[in-house]
Amino acid sequence: MVGMQRGSTDEAITVEVLQTWADVVAIGAQWRALDGLGERQCPFSSHEFALIWWQHFGTALCTPLVILVYHGGELIGIAPLYIRRRWPIVDVPTLHFIGQGEAEEDEVCAEYLDIITAPKDEVEVARAVTRALIDSSGWGRFLVKDMLSDSLFSRQVLPALASFWSGVHIDETGFRYRVRLPVSWDLYLSGLKQNHRRKINLARRRLAEHENVELREVTAAGDLEEGMKVLAELHGKRWSQMGLRGSFSSQRFLLFHLDWARVLLEEGRLRLLTLYINEAPVASIYLIENIPSAFYYQSGADTLEWARLSPGRLLLSWAIEEAISKKLSWFDFMRGGDSSYKNSYGCEEDRMYKAAIFRPGTRGLIAGLIFKARGLFRSQWRKWSVRYDK
Repeated sequence: MVGMQRGSTDEAITVEVLQTWADVVAIGAQWRALDGLGERQCPFSSHEFALIWWQHFGTALCTPLVILVYHGGELIGIAPLYIRRRWPIVDVPTLHFIGQGEAEEDEVCAEYLDIITAPKDEVEVARAVTRALIDSSGWGRFLVKDMLSDSLFSRQVLPALASFWSGVHIDETGFRYRVRLPVSWDLYLSGLKQNHRRKINLARRRLAEHENVELREVTAAGDLEEGMKVLAELHGKRWSQMGLRGSFSSQRFLLFHLDWARVLLEEGRLRLLTLYINEAPVASIYLIENIPSAFYYQSGADTLEWARLSPGRLLLSWAIEEAISKKLSWFDFMRGGDSSYKNSYGCEEDRMYKAAIFRPGTRGLIAGLIFKARGLFRSQWRKWSVRYDK
């Protein structure tokens, strides 16, 4: 097949590397079947997500490097990767998971990205992917963000690459916050700290004082654009009050999510809810349901006019209560810092990491030097900023 390299790791395992987007599109049915096995920790692992992400963020400087692992002709593993060339003068081709590597202002924050496989095949798939990465010479560095410590890539591929190459750097990026959902809302509420439980109940009592209260959910494709527009406006309003730009200030980010949310809606996995009072939008929340979890992706609230009502807390508490009523196992807040407000919701914490991997050779050496120089600059900038603030 054109754009495909072949190799093998043993008699039963074969590896194919897709290097054209047409080939990636063509394996949709196989990708969907494999992605549907077991519990999906990642809401961004689907073939549809990869297609939409590539449509909005893939450029002429991007080349797929999707590693497929077969056992006896059956697809058992996918490493959904691509190479991005960004620098016109010193070109260090960089490997990313599909869903990462955008410009900072456009980042969709696709977290938990990992190799796609069934648990029973993890060892064979990790070994084959590692060998394919070592054999592939078209990249100088590999950047991975927001990995879970129990991901297959973290547990098996990274240690194998670190033992083979010295240029592997791993740093913490924060925590994954998620709530293990009990059987009832009352049981969940009773497990929260008294102060936060009081705030939730107070917000609900204050809401009950208002008339013409409505919680609208986007359930039809014709309502999606308006729902996303309201979310974007509320999100932007919240961040502008802090003197910052929100995620939806990027037009590319907004257009991507319109297309991605449309697919989620068709699949029955979108939860886009907006609270209205007297026909005025007060708060909005964007969730992705991947059984057995609900993932809290984005939100917005008018905390200036409606501060007394705590609209963000209201909508979050409703979303958690609904997830419990649906018998979901987890409400996943995704990544946050060690002092995140997410701590208030009774979350369990899992450390998250980023990694920078540099190949031996000229490209990897250049990339490594630039990586160290940037790290030194950031460190000095932080020190200068502290002195200046004082």
